[in-house]
Amino acid sequence: MAAPVTISTASAVGDDAGSIEVETPDQKKERAMRQIEFYLSDSNLPFDKFLWGIYDKTDAHWVPIKQMATFKRMREFEEFGHEWLVEALRRSTKLEVDAKGENVKRTDPLVERPRESVEERSVYAKNFPAEYSTLQQDIERFFSRFGAIAAVRMRRHEDKSFKESVFCEYADVEGAQRFLNPEDGPRKFKGTELLIMSKEDYIKMKCEEKGIKPDASRGSGASNGKRPFHFNAFKLMQKEGRSDSDPRGSLTDTPKTFTILGQDLTIVPDEDGGGWVLEDESTVKYVKRAMIGFEKKEGDLKLNAMKVAIKKLLDIPSYIINTPGETAGYLVLQRGLTDSEYSKLQKAGDFVDGGVFEWKELSEDEERPRQLEYIKNSVSRRGDDTGGSGASRSKGGRGRGRGRGAGRGGGRPGRETRNREKDTSKSTGTKSGAASAREQKSNDTKGSMDLDPTSGAKRKRDGEPDGPEAAERGGAPVSIKKVRVE
Repeated sequence: MAAPVTISTASAVGDDAGSIEVETPDQKKERAMRQIEFYLSDSNLPFDKFLWGIYDKTDAHWVPIKQMATFKRMREFEEFGHEWLVEALRRSTKLEVDAKGENVKRTDPLVERPRESVEERSVYAKNFPAEYSTLQQDIERFFSRFGAIAAVRMRRHEDKSFKESVFCEYADVEGAQRFLNPEDGPRKFKGTELLIMSKEDYIKMKCEEKGIKPDASRGSGASNGKRPFHFNAFKLMQKEGRSDSDPRGSLTDTPKTFTILGQDLTIVPDEDGGGWVLEDESTVKYVKRAMIGFEKKEGDLKLNAMKVAIKKLLDIPSYIINTPGETAGYLVLQRGLTDSEYSKLQKAGDFVDGGVFEWKELSEDEERPRQLEYIKNSVSRRGDDTGGSGASRSKGGRGRGRGRGAGRGGGRPGRETRNREKDTSKSTGTKSGAASAREQKSNDTKGSMDLDPTSGAKRKRDGEPDGPEAAERGGAPVSIKKVRVE
């Protein structure tokens, strides 16, 4: 995501980004500050489920600066160090940094802006060059010459390649009008004339091309006709009967049970990470043959077909851990296989849609650490899927989720109810039917929960009529390379 940037220039005449001067140290600090301001702004924070989960975890809404420094648009400032960033943030009139320089928060409560006002302040521009390392910053500075900007979003294809077009949201309507109505000729970026229009006009144009109504295009992106879930903190707070400035009460340490690999494990809130952790790792039991190694020998590697075939053969739910591009991986089962079941698997032949596989039983030394890692990451990522809506809050007896929010590097295909191992749990609180339906809808859109728990995660913002725009951040450290699981 782009940050609000206000870099003064003598004139906007020429509109050629190539003429912009090299940033001074103070301008670089200002840009870092504006980036954090944007992350916590009315335009971004209430629609970013991951960040909202961190922000809304405590009454004071403190967010760790070191965590925000890992976000994608902040990585270019890593070389300057923590103290440099703290100094930059202390300049802001919109942010407050604590005395130790460890956390940052907004100075004012959130304000909900009507959607129409955002579109009125937004413009579309096309014909930018192919992406290079500092293109985002160059585009931000280009747009900031016409007014203060709230966000610049580089639009991307499904394969994440740059569409060579952007949406820019200005802080006020006047900035957008100055950009759209130049008195000194066409808008150019590095000598190339841009195709420009208001965001509203762009949406109308795309809707006409696709034969859909503009109102129906908002958030309707799914081809199956189902409206995808888009996180909105304002709607969440409205449902809970509170505002951003209301006190929340502290988290209780209410444990709950997480069932996985045929065993019930006690999990508790993770005070540091905001998710869930095992109460006692020593209670995890080794389950023989709950993970089976495999290697494809003939045919195509069709992971979904493999799961279907395993269910039909053994009547046990499973999912697959497989590194993209490789023909080997692990089959993860809801429980351990018996001797007869493993023998049946070995003798099954080409039962997976014509594919022939070699199955490998892991030794206890191989399987035990993999199981523990798998369980810990499953608890961390899926703890809030258990019977309650997360750790309960003391205020008003209301259950409140404290999960990590949207996943940060997984894919979107598949459905949780079809793909993942079924986890059952017991909790002191339960979700309302509406809350459960909303969470299921979210998971259906954002992706299968049986993605490898060691993966990072991504989030999506609202999509325009011709496709969504995605952004990513750094996820938690992983101990194995990123894999796909279907």
